[in-house]
Amino acid sequence: KAIYKQIKQGKYKFLYVTPETFCQDAFQDVLRQTETCQIVVDEAHCIAFYGENDFRPKYLKIGETIQKMKSSAKVVALTGSADARTIKVIRKSLKISEKACFVGNIDRPEITYLVKKRKGNGRKQLCRMVESCAGTVIVFCTLRDTAMAVSAMLRKKGIATELFLGKGKNNADIIAKSKRERLVIVATSALCMGVDIPHVELVIHFEPPLSLAEYSQGSGRGAREQGSCAKAVMMYTENDLTYIRKCFCKTKSDNRSFDSVCRYIEKTGNHRRMLSDALN
Repeated sequence: KAIYKQIKQGKYKFLYVTPETFCQDAFQDVLRQTETCQIVVDEAHCIAFYGENDFRPKYLKIGETIQKMKSSAKVVALTGSADARTIKVIRKSLKISEKACFVGNIDRPEITYLVKKRKGNGRKQLCRMVESCAGTVIVFCTLRDTAMAVSAMLRKKGIATELFLGKGKNNADIIAKSKRERLVIVATSALCMGVDIPHVELVIHFEPPLSLAEYSQGSGRGAREQGSCAKAVMMYTENDLTYIRKCFCKTKSDNRSFDSVCRYIEKTGNHRRMLSDALN
């Protein structure tokens, strides 16, 4: 209430809010009593990634809420990775015309893309890759439980890890620590959401992602400094593919996205080219 009062008094120039807060009647009442010149939807791919399922449906309500505001504020949507379908969902949801859509080339030649089939629980392969990398390593896991198990597995082998699980209280500490030293971070996809970790030389997806757009977002954490390079490794087992298909692919669109991941895994040769072609 104190913050809402200060907003009405014009004491803030920028407001950072979640879709859930933005769509609340109480917050909209506050906005109606102040002047809003621009609305920016950052990480806009989440409108498709999360809005179309039960995880965070309010992402799909952002555009509808903006329309109800009847505001003259400019609306901008930004994302670092979105395939053609995701762009279409963003444009439709936010009423953005095709002429107002600017898409750059997201090819990352500084990243080497590899696919490895996990042997057993993947411990030996994972430890070997982590120990051979001098820079920071990020290991992505689909589920929180998997992330905790992988972190415990690495620690058991004497490799210190940091756990980044989205709602963790130590996330800010991990980000600050990454500025000072080399880390091995085991994380869920929450680490993709606007988090900048420096000097990442290896990104491992311990399990296949749900889409190539999601994979681009995660692997893109690597080699963000000028002149740097990184490796991106997608690990998998046949059981992974069956489990993800059964548990996460609920619609035709989900299955199409995951089909692309399966083709990526099966491909021999230039994985970077396939990833770039799929998203551009």
